[in-house]
Amino acid sequence: MHYVTIWEYSPQLWFTGLFALFVPPVVIAMVLRQRRWSIRTRAPALIVAGVFCSFVWPHVITAFLETSRAVDSAHVITVEGRVHDLRVVCKDRQTYVVGDTAFTYPDSCPPTPGFVQAPKWSAAALREGTQARVTYFDSSWGERVVTKVEVQPE
Repeated sequence: MHYVTIWEYSPQLWFTGLFALFVPPVVIAMVLRQRRWSIRTRAPALIVAGVFCSFVWPHVITAFLETSRAVDSAHVITVEGRVHDLRVVCKDRQTYVVGDTAFTYPDSCPPTPGFVQAPKWSAAALREGTQARVTYFDSSWGERVVTKVEVQPE
């Protein structure tokens, strides 16, 4: 069977994760430069930036590093079959099954290195009944990270 790759993890996606490195220092610098703001006005922005640095930042970097290692070392699993049980769980989460393996599109925040569903009108969108081949690995943070999606042309 002939498959067409509609999405594949690329080391260049790493730069998306690195972008997160620059957000907290920029926010902190901007807040501290606002001399006309009182400490009460600055405190919430500094707290948000601090929380981001403490919790989100390490997760993003770890996620991208782990995904790169899995792809580079070929510690991935490939499953093939029809896409079925495609449904929206909530606004930013969808689930689908390929063969007998269930997948969930992750929330968009924090950024994730895996496949996130494209808009329904896009050629890269998975649709119910599409024959697909999905490459993934089970991450240390408990998600199935999709590193490649291929579909059979209709």
